[in-house]
Amino acid sequence: MKVRLSAAAFFQLVDGQRVKRVAGEVFDASPADAARLIGCGAAHEPGAGPARLEPKPLPNRAEEALEHEPAVEEPKRPAQAAKVEAWQDYAKARGVDIKGMSKAEIIATVG
Repeated sequence: MKVRLSAAAFFQLVDGQRVKRVAGEVFDASPADAARLIGCGAAHEPGAGPARLEPKPLPNRAEEALEHEPAVEEPKRPAQAAKVEAWQDYAKARGVDIKGMSKAEIIATVG
């Protein structure tokens, strides 16, 4: 069956060799290849135009996540002169493992 390629490229197996087909090229395809290429919109019959596929709108997962998850406030950065405990709490809230770290190391890590 003859088909016209709509996709950018397609590699067809012909007599054991891979033959590159490019967009707009008309070529003979096996019934199985033709059905697969036409079915996914990568090719069409030479006399017909390419099938117009209507895009489906994608769901907005970010909005869905915001609706289902409570808002998490970013912890406020302590003052440079704050006690080490304040910096430890701040670092833990940001997911930093502070075990064995000094105040200066914590500040350098979380800024």
